[in-house]
Amino acid sequence: MIAAQQERELSDLAREAGATVVSGSSLKAALDLNWEDPNECLSGLQVVLEALEGVTSWVETQPEKETATPALTVAEQVKAQDVTVNDDGTAQLKKGVARNRRISVEDPHRRHGRTSTIPDPAKKSF
Repeated sequence: MIAAQQERELSDLAREAGATVVSGSSLKAALDLNWEDPNECLSGLQVVLEALEGVTSWVETQPEKETATPALTVAEQVKAQDVTVNDDGTAQLKKGVARNRRISVEDPHRRHGRTSTIPDPAKKSF
Protein backbone atom coordinates (compact mmCIF):
# COMPACT_ATOMS: atom_id res chain seq x y z
CA MET A 1 0.00 0.00 0.00
CA ILE A 2 2.77 2.40 0.89
CA ALA A 3 4.76 1.35 -2.19
CA ALA A 4 1.80 2.30 -4.37
CA GLN A 5 1.37 5.66 -2.61
CA GLN A 6 5.08 6.44 -2.99
CA GLU A 7 5.08 5.09 -6.56
CA ARG A 8 7.96 2.76 -5.72
CA GLU A 9 8.63 -0.93 -6.15
CA LEU A 10 7.66 -3.24 -3.28
CA SER A 11 11.06 -4.93 -3.50
CA ASP A 12 12.79 -1.58 -2.80
CA LEU A 13 10.68 -0.90 0.27
CA ALA A 14 11.05 -4.48 1.52
CA ARG A 15 14.83 -4.14 1.25
CA GLU A 16 14.72 -0.88 3.25
CA ALA A 17 12.60 -2.57 5.91
CA GLY A 18 14.90 -5.60 6.10
CA ALA A 19 12.08 -7.84 4.92
CA THR A 20 12.99 -8.93 1.41
CA VAL A 21 11.28 -12.27 2.06
CA VAL A 22 7.86 -10.58 1.69
CA SER A 23 8.50 -9.06 -1.72
CA GLY A 24 8.16 -12.26 -3.71
CA SER A 25 5.02 -13.79 -5.12
CA SER A 26 4.88 -16.38 -2.32
CA LEU A 27 6.27 -16.29 1.20
CA LYS A 28 6.53 -20.07 1.29
CA ALA A 29 8.52 -20.11 -1.97
CA ALA A 30 10.76 -17.26 -0.78
CA LEU A 31 11.63 -19.20 2.38
CA ASP A 32 12.50 -22.28 0.29
CA LEU A 33 12.56 -24.69 3.23
CA ASN A 34 12.09 -28.40 3.76
CA TRP A 35 8.74 -28.16 5.54
CA GLU A 36 9.12 -31.71 6.84
CA ASP A 37 12.15 -30.68 8.94
CA PRO A 38 11.07 -29.12 12.27
CA ASN A 39 14.34 -27.18 12.59
CA GLU A 40 13.86 -25.60 9.17
CA CYS A 41 10.27 -24.72 10.06
CA LEU A 42 11.47 -22.95 13.22
CA SER A 43 14.10 -21.15 11.18
CA GLY A 44 11.41 -20.03 8.72
CA LEU A 45 9.23 -18.79 11.57
CA GLN A 46 12.14 -16.72 12.88
CA VAL A 47 12.67 -15.16 9.42
CA VAL A 48 8.97 -14.26 9.20
CA LEU A 49 8.93 -12.75 12.71
CA GLU A 50 12.07 -10.72 11.96
CA ALA A 51 10.44 -9.49 8.74
CA LEU A 52 7.33 -8.43 10.67
CA GLU A 53 9.47 -6.59 13.20
CA GLY A 54 11.43 -4.89 10.42
CA VAL A 55 8.32 -3.84 8.53
CA THR A 56 6.64 -2.57 11.71
CA SER A 57 9.69 -0.44 12.60
CA TRP A 58 10.05 0.83 9.03
CA VAL A 59 6.37 1.75 8.73
CA GLU A 60 6.63 3.87 11.88
CA THR A 61 9.10 6.12 10.04
CA GLN A 62 6.79 6.70 7.06
CA PRO A 63 4.40 9.62 6.66
CA GLU A 64 1.82 7.20 5.19
CA LYS A 65 2.00 4.86 8.19
CA GLU A 66 -1.77 5.02 8.77
CA THR A 67 -2.21 3.25 5.42
CA ALA A 68 -0.40 0.16 6.72
CA THR A 69 -1.84 0.16 10.24
CA PRO A 70 -4.79 -2.18 9.48
CA ALA A 71 -2.52 -4.75 7.79
CA LEU A 72 -0.01 -4.63 10.64
CA THR A 73 -2.83 -5.06 13.16
CA VAL A 74 -3.92 -8.24 11.36
CA ALA A 75 -0.32 -9.51 11.26
CA GLU A 76 0.07 -8.93 15.00
CA GLN A 77 -3.26 -10.67 15.66
CA VAL A 78 -2.14 -13.73 13.69
CA LYS A 79 1.20 -13.70 15.51
CA ALA A 80 -0.49 -13.49 18.92
CA GLN A 81 -2.82 -16.41 18.18
CA ASP A 82 -0.23 -18.67 16.53
CA VAL A 83 3.18 -17.95 18.09
CA THR A 84 4.52 -18.46 21.58
CA VAL A 85 7.92 -17.51 22.96
CA ASN A 86 9.74 -20.09 25.07
CA ASP A 87 11.61 -19.30 28.30
CA ASP A 88 14.86 -19.17 26.33
CA GLY A 89 13.43 -16.51 24.00
CA THR A 90 12.91 -18.72 20.94
CA ALA A 91 9.62 -18.54 19.09
CA GLN A 92 7.59 -21.54 18.07
CA LEU A 93 4.12 -22.21 16.72
CA LYS A 94 1.50 -22.83 19.38
CA LYS A 95 -0.01 -26.27 19.70
CA GLY A 96 -3.75 -26.49 19.07
CA VAL A 97 -6.12 -23.86 17.78
CA ALA A 98 -6.83 -20.52 19.43
CA ARG A 99 -10.43 -19.82 20.40
CA ASN A 100 -12.07 -17.56 17.80
CA ARG A 101 -8.99 -17.98 15.64
CA ARG A 102 -8.79 -15.62 12.70
CA ILE A 103 -8.21 -17.79 9.64
CA SER A 104 -8.65 -15.19 6.93
CA VAL A 105 -6.70 -11.96 6.64
CA GLU A 106 -9.26 -10.65 4.16
CA ASP A 107 -12.43 -11.49 6.15
CA PRO A 108 -12.14 -10.63 9.85
CA HIS A 109 -15.45 -12.40 10.58
CA ARG A 110 -14.40 -15.77 9.17
CA ARG A 111 -13.80 -18.26 11.97
CA HIS A 112 -13.00 -21.94 11.47
CA GLY A 113 -14.31 -21.91 7.92
CA ARG A 114 -17.55 -20.11 8.68
CA THR A 115 -18.56 -16.47 8.60
CA SER A 116 -19.64 -15.23 12.02
CA THR A 117 -22.02 -12.58 10.70
CA ILE A 118 -25.64 -12.94 11.75
CA PRO A 119 -28.05 -13.56 8.88
CA ASP A 120 -30.55 -10.82 8.05
CA PRO A 121 -34.03 -12.09 9.06
CA ALA A 122 -35.57 -9.95 6.32
CA LYS A 123 -33.80 -12.12 3.77
CA LYS A 124 -35.59 -15.38 4.36
CA SER A 125 -34.59 -18.36 2.31
CA PHE A 126 -36.99 -21.24 1.88
